[in-house]
Amino acid sequence: MSRIAELSTAAVIAASGIAAMIWWPDPNGPWPPVVEIAETPEVAAPAVSTQTAMAIETTPIERSGPAPDYDPALASDLFVSPVVRDASGTEADFEAPGALVDGSGTGVWNTRNFAPEMRFPVETAQAFANSQAWSAGGFYGPDGEQCAPENYAYPWRDTFCEDGGPGAPICPAGAGHMGQDLRPPTCQGGSHWAVAAADGVVTSVGTYSVRLMSEDGLRFTYLHLDPASVTVETGDVVSRGERLGRISNAYGGTPATLHLHFEIRAAFVAGDAELIAVPVPPYATLVDAYARLAAGDDGGEGA
Repeated sequence: MSRIAELSTAAVIAASGIAAMIWWPDPNGPWPPVVEIAETPEVAAPAVSTQTAMAIETTPIERSGPAPDYDPALASDLFVSPVVRDASGTEADFEAPGALVDGSGTGVWNTRNFAPEMRFPVETAQAFANSQAWSAGGFYGPDGEQCAPENYAYPWRDTFCEDGGPGAPICPAGAGHMGQDLRPPTCQGGSHWAVAAADGVVTSVGTYSVRLMSEDGLRFTYLHLDPASVTVETGDVVSRGERLGRISNAYGGTPATLHLHFEIRAAFVAGDAELIAVPVPPYATLVDAYARLAAGDDGGEGA
């Protein structure tokens, strides 16, 4: 592991020891676990099996492009020359991991696939990964409205560590957007489904959120679901690809733009604190899942 990676991992562990979200108890416990419904819907504490603790190879990347020591040889073929045609027959392409919208913050170069068999969390093999906050119609974006054509076009762009997020220990700034924004095929609310990324247990259902824990301890978070469309309840055991709710712009009293905010949290060892959940960069994992779905190699229909 490089010195930069060692420092990044140390920062993740140190910061996350303070802000742990969830605990992984005895890995030999029963599956599916018994989940107690918390009084506050978005804070459920399940007993789940553990994932092997891991270290992340990460390198900060400048917001306007790759860092000076960027090495194309580190990238997978998906990022160098992706060959992906979505469900409409359109050829998709992808910006590099960590290459955020200019002016939106400093991203993280990470090509690790944290869930190699994950199902893409949007039901159809057509989606557009880009910033909802820093694109047209967003809180910090340029003039325009949320249905602007550029929001529903390739290339994909990473949104992990964008400025304006509540906090992510792995981000160079120590805070930032903790997930990836995904727009559905069209700018039409209540029409497109978010689906389970893996077999697992629903650990909480909030006003517009669903959190899912997989059998190997990964936690997936879905935000901005249409509250009236959510099909699951806390404690439900769901199957990979099962519908969870429709993608919307729900965000409490202040609507966001139409999109799905998707997070992956993985287990890390933090000294005496044992295993804790840490948000990890999901972009490379999502590109791989999208390519498999579009190709028809993931139980879905390709182009």
